[in-house]
Amino acid sequence: AYVSGGPLPTADQLITAGRLFLGLMYLAGGAHGLMLDCSGLTHLIYRRFGHTLPRDADDQALVGEHVEVADLAPGDLPVFQNDETGDVYHVGICTGPRQQTLHVSQPDWACLDGTLTEIRQRHLIAGRRLRSA
Repeated sequence: AYVSGGPLPTADQLITAGRLFLGLMYLAGGAHGLMLDCSGLTHLIYRRFGHTLPRDADDQALVGEHVEVADLAPGDLPVFQNDETGDVYHVGICTGPRQQTLHVSQPDWACLDGTLTEIRQRHLIAGRRLRSA
């Protein structure tokens, strides 16, 4: 469940906090700042600002306000769904135009900030907005 602990962070605050983890190694279930997975990154960042998001990407895909892919803006949380199974499996933080995304990527074994791969672009189904203006 989502728990609020004060004002929502701004897009700049989310991105700046997330970029502190660039290069950090991927670990499934990682949520402690030494190794992270995708939803561990967003969970950890929001906790820093007094908000507790659900731990997993599929549950994080239900918090905040729905945002269409074309309307994603910096600070929004892009949500990725496997087109074969229908499972939400990945989340990140939008950092710029054309779905530039900060995320912890299992195929790359690291926290990255940049253009999404072709498969990630295909799996990007929507976003969630949970930030202040």
